Amino acid sequence: GTPAVATVNQDGLVTAVAAGTATIRAKALDGSGVVGTASVTVTNPPVPVSGITLDRAHLNLTVGASFQLTATIAPDNADNQGVLWSAADTAVAGVSQNGLVSALAAGTTTITAKAAGDQTKTAQATVNVTGSAYVPATGLTLNPSGPLSLKAGDPAKIIAPTVTPANASNKAVSWESSQPAVATVAQVGQNGYVTAVSAGTTHITAKALGGSNVSATITVTVAQDGTPAPFVGVETISASPPSLTMKPGETKTIQTSLSPEDATNTEVAWESNNPAVATVKANAANVSAAAADSSAGAVVTAVSAGRAVVTATALGGNNVKVAIPVTVESDAPPVQIPTLPPGDITVDFIGSPVPAGGLPFTTSVRATAPVANAILLVTYPDGSVHFCETRVEGATLVFTFTPPAAGTYLLDFTLIDAEGKLSEPSLTLVVPGSSTTSPPPSAPSTPPPASPPTTTKPGTSQGGGGGCNGGMGALSALLLAGLFLYRRR
Repeated sequence: GTPAVATVNQDGLVTAVAAGTATIRAKALDGSGVVGTASVTVTNPPVPVSGITLDRAHLNLTVGASFQLTATIAPDNADNQGVLWSAADTAVAGVSQNGLVSALAAGTTTITAKAAGDQTKTAQATVNVTGSAYVPATGLTLNPSGPLSLKAGDPAKIIAPTVTPANASNKAVSWESSQPAVATVAQVGQNGYVTAVSAGTTHITAKALGGSNVSATITVTVAQDGTPAPFVGVETISASPPSLTMKPGETKTIQTSLSPEDATNTEVAWESNNPAVATVKANAANVSAAAADSSAGAVVTAVSAGRAVVTATALGGNNVKVAIPVTVESDAPPVQIPTLPPGDITVDFIGSPVPAGGLPFTTSVRATAPVANAILLVTYPDGSVHFCETRVEGATLVFTFTPPAAGTYLLDFTLIDAEGKLSEPSLTLVVPGSSTTSPPPSAPSTPPPASPPTTTKPGTSQGGGGGCNGGMGALSALLLAGLFLYRRR
């Protein structure tokens, strides 16, 4: 036998020791020599399921969306790792036996996962579905619907799709040409723009993405016209400027460049993904044309604050596009805080503000009363204004300052005491040197990520290197901005 797997005593009692297979032998003692055998297989004891968990306890989905839930059986070596899935309200959401949740209608339901090895062990996820019931696309028609006859070099032909029903949840379509060497199709918005390339026949197909196997096809024949020059397709398109920043009501022009320069079809079609923010129109004499030559460019009109992307599609290429980000900034006036009466806290330097030993230096000022919060703005000799972090220690304000050059610096403090009273004392700091005016400013120093941006007075430029140490201290950036507006009015 195999004692490592099983043992047997003289009474024939077999004891399992470890997983495996053993052979038990018995021999007659009457001298006949008869031997009997038995095969014994030992298996490990079953590992029961102790629990089941889900990777999400709550889901927020819109109608038509789906989400993959993942269940974990414990322990990970449990014999049965199977999971049984169910939904409490299948009209709201369904779940596959792989845990894929599909949102069907607005409402709330519960998805339950049961351990197949012990169905008393369960886990649940609450699913909240918002939006209207999903309406699939069931039909698609094209305009024009009949065959098209084109010649190489003709302007692009527009094909407009119509998805039915009118209230389909997803009306998006995609386009493809069965023979791009005969005619290509470029998608601009929902429409397909067909460009003839060479003699032959192709099929242009539009597919409705919101339905199952919903499509429409139109046959396009490109006629031979004498001995036409070989079709040269557009390979790249670029835009100038590459991005726009505008104010509501403003208009700007975008120009495009195509390569190669001898492309056969140089038409460009334009679209905006967010017309509520910015619209775009080909800058052509016939503004109703679907597209215009690339040399015409396009006019972008800012409508309201927000972001949009204007896309230019080269109709002479195979889905050759360029995207131009457009940012429309709000023209609303800045928010100002109410006028606050000045308090009676004053400050004085403690000792020499510029000690021997050079720069930078850490110095402090003493206030005539305890201070709860403090802001320090330093006006440089060139007129630029910089934020300086100040540490409050009772009535003492400690800050580190690095003047970039000799000259006169104005230190404007905004101090708030424990009762919320505001004081605005100022100090003048003269940094000795060969002159009392600073040299031409160098490149601005880059503040640490936690610091607010440098604020500059109207009509002045930003100062040079050096400055205060960064950080916002005890007050938020919003309070700093509001106090600065108040102080500069």
